[in-house]
Amino acid sequence: MIKAFGIAFIISVRKKGMSTLELSTTFTINQKTAWLFKRKIQEAVKSSFTRANNDISETFHINFGGPELETNSRFAGESQTAEIVLSNDKDYMRGFGTIISSQQPNPEDTVTGNRKKSVTKILEKQNENGSQPAKVRQENEKRKSVVILNLKGWIRGIHHHCSGRFAQGYLDEFFYRFNMRNSLKLICDDLIRRLMGG
Repeated sequence: MIKAFGIAFIISVRKKGMSTLELSTTFTINQKTAWLFKRKIQEAVKSSFTRANNDISETFHINFGGPELETNSRFAGESQTAEIVLSNDKDYMRGFGTIISSQQPNPEDTVTGNRKKSVTKILEKQNENGSQPAKVRQENEKRKSVVILNLKGWIRGIHHHCSGRFAQGYLDEFFYRFNMRNSLKLICDDLIRRLMGG
């Protein structure tokens, strides 16, 4: 029980979370046990974020969880198509991701690499007709490109494999920490409350 609280704490407050291999070593438990508990956490942090019906919500597709040839990645995960929604409400960006592998996105609407230049170019194209001032739009696009790069870097740098079956859980975990980034003093309490069904 004490180890469960420790795992919940470190996954919630550590900036990039922790892989099940690291959890098993740190808490001297079987990796399968760590994986099962982490799945419970990912289920608990499913986002209630919904797309806002206004101009400040942006939706786009990325390839998520698979190796990328241009980075010589050895990541063994399965490539999935994810729809990402970012909402910049009152200068506070929130996000949500949904796996949509059954749908084939428009190639022009898909981020295939993790290079900042290509990400920024696609985001600029999607927002070129936006109603925001150019300076504000440019700043928002920069922040969005950082979110995408952090997501892709996190899944490859922390985890050794991302199964297509559980890819949604990884998205939920990433965006839970992202959305709670300004409430780090409350995030662990919130996670424990979710795990207990509160």
